[in-house]
Amino acid sequence: MNERFAKRADEFITRIRKAGFGPATELTLVYDCTDVNGQSIEALRIPMEASVRVDASHDREQAELDAESAALQGAIAVIESEVRRAPNYPVLIKGGYSFPVIIRDFALEIDEPFGRQKGGLSDTA
Repeated sequence: MNERFAKRADEFITRIRKAGFGPATELTLVYDCTDVNGQSIEALRIPMEASVRVDASHDREQAELDAESAALQGAIAVIESEVRRAPNYPVLIKGGYSFPVIIRDFALEIDEPFGRQKGGLSDTA
């Protein structure tokens, strides 16, 4: 496991927990990559989308809390699998380029359309 990617995953998880994660929160995972020859390529921006269904027929407020919790856990699972466990060798990224890339770093964008939080790229140093 790449120690830098593990630290980045911890940072992202902390940020989304502090962001006041809600049903309208939009998360985008940004991959900083090179091609297999080490040439920089345009960063990949992959939206992290969650689809959550809950039964709101009895307690709508609890259903909303359950949906937020499920969406947060889903986002954390994506960060764990995509960032923490990112390989150090060429890989195809779903929704990305049609050729293998080497991941150098990640950034996370957090956008809350209703003004609770507006986040940007993390530093890549």
